[in-house]
Amino acid sequence: MLSYFGIRSRVFLAVAGVATAGLLFVATIVSIWLPRQTERRMQQTLEAEGRLLADLLARYGSQLEPAEIDAEADRLGRDLPARVTLLARDGSVLGDSTVSGEALADLENHAGRPEVIQAAREGVGTARRRSDTLETDMLYVAVRVDHPAIASVRLALPLSETGEQVGAIRAATLVSLALALGG
Repeated sequence: MLSYFGIRSRVFLAVAGVATAGLLFVATIVSIWLPRQTERRMQQTLEAEGRLLADLLARYGSQLEPAEIDAEADRLGRDLPARVTLLARDGSVLGDSTVSGEALADLENHAGRPEVIQAAREGVGTARRRSDTLETDMLYVAVRVDHPAIASVRLALPLSETGEQVGAIRAATLVSLALALGG
């Protein structure tokens, strides 16, 4: 009878070990894959929205007065889940959906930002970095605009969403592992 329980215990430990290794493997792969996929999807969405906004702003032409540009950025920012920044050819901020009025003058010139440089050269530019204004990691997409005052529209989204998704998967994996080993 002792050998029966020994074999049963060994089989249980082997199955539990394989299940644990499998869950950890899947969780690791998903933890690597999910942020990349989510970020790629965010970038594609921002590019599509940026192209639409660039087209809309180009259609305005000279109808959009310089004094109305910040209000337009605010309006666009309310309609989109992204931060909207409208930039002049020299890189100065003409409008921003998160900063209004006189505070725009305090914003840094964006001419040296990688996404803005790339957009001026290629039509669309992308960068991932920490925002000093919002103090969070952001994904930025800039699109060149054919407008007398606005050179580019830049959209930005926080990358915290990807971290939250990976955290949820890790938590679900730990719960699954606990249930598998406890059951």
